[in-house]
Order: sequence, then structure tokens, then C-alpha cells
Amino acid sequence: MAAGIVYLSYPSGSDKHAPISASDVCKPLSNDTSVATLKQVLPEQSDFSFDEEPEASRLPAEVSDSYSTSCFIRGDQNLLLSVRARMMRAEPPNSWAREIFAGRDDEAGRVSRFEAGTRGVASPIRAAAFIPCAPKGKIPGGSYNISVVVSLKKRGDVSDAQSRDGLIDLVTSFGKHAHKNAGCTLPSRI
Repeated sequence: MAAGIVYLSYPSGSDKHAPISASDVCKPLSNDTSVATLKQVLPEQSDFSFDEEPEASRLPAEVSDSYSTSCFIRGDQNLLLSVRARMMRAEPPNSWAREIFAGRDDEAGRVSRFEAGTRGVASPIRAAAFIPCAPKGKIPGGSYNISVVVSLKKRGDVSDAQSRDGLIDLVTSFGKHAHKNAGCTLPSRI
């Protein structure tokens, strides 16, 4: 399956702002709640592009350790938001969370937990969920989770709390989609 790009714009110099609609965004974010959240957390732009890397093909009853999918949202040629989901071996949730926020001193003290999977963590510019997927023995190497991370590179005119809540909505929506499409057999807990 090929990746897809949708590009929306108004003529250069226009004071109009490009709309965001469910038919334009990456499939995992095409529900009404996610579209409303994107409109809230992203800055107004004269153009948007949505670049989706769809899941790799797999047999319907197969769970694979190579599962991954992503969505990149650009506005006025700049990356505004990225969402990535990938299968990985389960590890202690604290280790996983430290890895997600490692080297990001700008987020120190602004990271808090939320209920999602085995762990959900969020700040005003990043949210992540570690979602159970496959038990030991289903995929060689142990049990597996899906790591979903939303990174906001540039945000609209919203408070830290509004941004954090919006990113939690996006990571939850993308996580539900990834859990289903990866063929996970464990409950997602999201």
C-alpha cells in the first residue's frame, strides 16, 4: 500500500485559513473528535498537508513485530504535528516513559500520567501511550505492546492544559486504530 498525501491551500497572500476536515486527514485521525482536536491545537495556516504512512500488509490473523504507522501534518511547509505507532517488546512502563521524554528538558516538570494502556504520559507538546498487544508466545521474543507518540511541533493559541488534553485525545484515537489494525489480541485498556 502506498503512502498518501493530501494538500489543502488557499492562494499565496490570502488571509483565509485552510480548513481541516475528516476526509482530508490521516485515516486514524478522521473521526469527528480528532478533527475538532486538530483544529483546536494546530495554529491557523494558509495550507495543510497530511502525509500518512499506512500499516504494512499482513494476514488477517497475524500479529507482526514489524507493525508501524504514522501521520505527519504540515502547515505552510512546516511540520506541525507527528503521530507514530510502532510495535515493540513490552518493557517496564517507567523505562518506556523515560525513553519517550529523554533529553527533552523543556518538558521537565510538565509531564503527567493519564489512563491509557499500561501507561499514558503527556505534556503540552507530547503525549504517548504504551498499549498491550500480543502475549508472550504470539510473536517470537516475548510479549509486545504498541507505542504511540504524538509530538506537537507548533501549536495554536491554546493553554498548556488544552494542548495536553487535545494530545491525549489524539494519542488515544490513533492508539485505538493501531491496536485494531495490528491484530492485537490483548485488551488495549484505552
